[in-house]
Amino acid sequence: MKRRDLGRSSAPLHYPAAEKDACGVGWIAKLKGKASRRVVQSSLEMLERLAHRGAVGSDPMTGDGAGILLQIPDAILRRVAAERELMLPEPGRYALAMLFMPRDPRSEAVERRRFEEALAKGGLWALFWREVPIELAFCGSVATKERFCNASSSPNRPCRRR
Repeated sequence: MKRRDLGRSSAPLHYPAAEKDACGVGWIAKLKGKASRRVVQSSLEMLERLAHRGAVGSDPMTGDGAGILLQIPDAILRRVAAERELMLPEPGRYALAMLFMPRDPRSEAVERRRFEEALAKGGLWALFWREVPIELAFCGSVATKERFCNASSSPNRPCRRR
């Protein structure tokens, strides 16, 4: 199907003929890609307004994963990398994975290895792992059974030591 067949409106990202019902989906962004506190605040407001869709499981303190997507926190990751005597590639040349891992150390090691094997198949590798600080008082019983961590990865480039 060609773009012109979609009934393109005057809005650059809107194709009315391609619309489908999607209760619980929203999109707020700056088209020029500039970071903005207002975009984050508007996104959080939008998320609050989606509460009607019942975004909870058996444990009402644990959500369904609905949230907002932000840019990679480059400054934070550079600080973590420096603490480990590593240098990250320039922004845009590395990725960040956000994972929920089992709390049991042996199970976590198995899952990390599986993740790293999957990265390797795509020509990537984990530069480092970082446990994300969380406030358990705000987590439901389902969420506290796992822990949140990220892996920073780089495509086909060796990680340089500082």
